[in-house]
Amino acid sequence: MHNSSFFLKFALRNLYRRPTRTIMILLLLSVTLTGLLFIQGVYGGMVESIVENAIEKDCGYVVIENTAFRDDRTLSNSLESGPTLSKISKVIGETPLLARLLCQGLIQTALSGKGIELVGLNLSNGRELRGLRESLVEGSFLKSDDSRGVLIGRSLANDLGVQIGAKLVIRAQSLDGELTASAVRVRGLLDASNPRVDSMSVFLGLDHLQALLKSPGKISQVGLFPARVDQLDILVEKLSLELGDKVRVETWEGYYPAFAIGEEMMDMVNLILVSIAFLAVGLGVFDVILISMLDRMREFGILLALGTPYSKIRNLIVLEGLILGFVGYVIGAIGGSILLWYFHINPMDLSVFGNGPKTFGMIPYIPTAIHLEYYLRCFIILTFAMLISCSIPVYILKKLNPVQSLRFV
Repeated sequence: MHNSSFFLKFALRNLYRRPTRTIMILLLLSVTLTGLLFIQGVYGGMVESIVENAIEKDCGYVVIENTAFRDDRTLSNSLESGPTLSKISKVIGETPLLARLLCQGLIQTALSGKGIELVGLNLSNGRELRGLRESLVEGSFLKSDDSRGVLIGRSLANDLGVQIGAKLVIRAQSLDGELTASAVRVRGLLDASNPRVDSMSVFLGLDHLQALLKSPGKISQVGLFPARVDQLDILVEKLSLELGDKVRVETWEGYYPAFAIGEEMMDMVNLILVSIAFLAVGLGVFDVILISMLDRMREFGILLALGTPYSKIRNLIVLEGLILGFVGYVIGAIGGSILLWYFHINPMDLSVFGNGPKTFGMIPYIPTAIHLEYYLRCFIILTFAMLISCSIPVYILKKLNPVQSLRFV
């Protein structure tokens, strides 16, 4: 215990003896770490905004549908609303859910038309429609008793050349194979920062669409919005047992595999970025430690000549490097946390980039993500880089005997 205290004081004294050199290393480490934490938070915030935007305005955290619906999105592969929702309620209790009826169709004005997806929603729902309600930028949201109103994306409205109150005709193929049509009016325009919602979807009441398609009691999907998203796998397992083999139950990661892959790729990019950055920092630290060791070679030679074990000299050099790394990490972590927290409360405005971010499903304002893994990743790689930076100077010292060391001036 006494030796450990002695070597710690010795290491601190050596660092204090060259304050300029020590401060330069600390600045290098802390600035690099601050920047890396901020970049990881920005990348993470972008990915999370895309995922959250899709979940809230499209599928939900858990998606339930007929096993054949994914490959053949027709009414014949829909679900019976009553029995399905009854079984789901047995498992989820009061968990918010949103039943939807989906169908490919055509929307027409007097001068133009476009292929779209009709989305029938239960308009009496509250929290489940929060994402769409927040996306409303013009007009009013649909009322539960509105049998003629629709919501469309602003991009779709621009393509059709229509505004609030415009009269449109929607056409689709009913369950019995007949072509049906309904005259509707635009009640509101949406800007969901989701290309599928903004350019391809027409939202109307569930009862309205069921009547149009002659498919009473039919739904295509059920999206769940549980309060605890950390137990989705358990929820999926319970629902799968209750609903049987003909119904697919999966989390948003299965419904949107590209998003899950994107998150994994972003984690890999962050890992590579941090590794490369600290590799470059490690080279700079190695150079400084090597020069510092050469300046003190005569001192080390005296210690070795007096019988000090080489292992203690080695531990002293490594300890100095770890102290520098730890102090630099603490300073950088504080600086990075301040940046992350500030831009988490005050999201970055991406509207200056025009419609580019919306193309990827990102909302205009991106809050930075804050996760413990960012700090752990940097701490582990920084520690490894500092150990590597100290290993070569230690190896050089080992090759020198006390007499040779004493010749260094």
